[in-house]
Amino acid sequence: MCQHCLSGPRFPLEQKGQLSRANVAFENDEHVLRILDRIVAPLGRRVDESSPTVDARLPDGSRVNAVIRPIALCGPTITIRKFSKKPLTIDEVFAKIDGVTAEDILRVAGGIIKPERLHMALVGPYGNREKFLQLLRW
Repeated sequence: MCQHCLSGPRFPLEQKGQLSRANVAFENDEHVLRILDRIVAPLGRRVDESSPTVDARLPDGSRVNAVIRPIALCGPTITIRKFSKKPLTIDEVFAKIDGVTAEDILRVAGGIIKPERLHMALVGPYGNREKFLQLLRW
């Protein structure tokens, strides 16, 4: 997954976990709003002062979220999350965490989860909760 978060005329790009500065810039907030409209209009969505937020799925499965004034006090903010064509395996997920293996997590989860009674509260970013639930199903 890569995520692009645009807030202001200059913005960073995140690819494969690394941040870099984009080699393009927007002229002003109106330029950002025109681009945003070009992104969401084909999806049947709009964003303006009466509806200052939008959350939509692009045709390729990516997610776009935008907030504009009056909610976004510092100008329009757009986030686009583009997902990998090939989903990560459980081992690949844990390979990204130093020193933790899928077996370690399963051992901890096995000590927590009792088949006769299961109460669990998952907190944190949505994607992390989903990965944990996928691990439990694995």
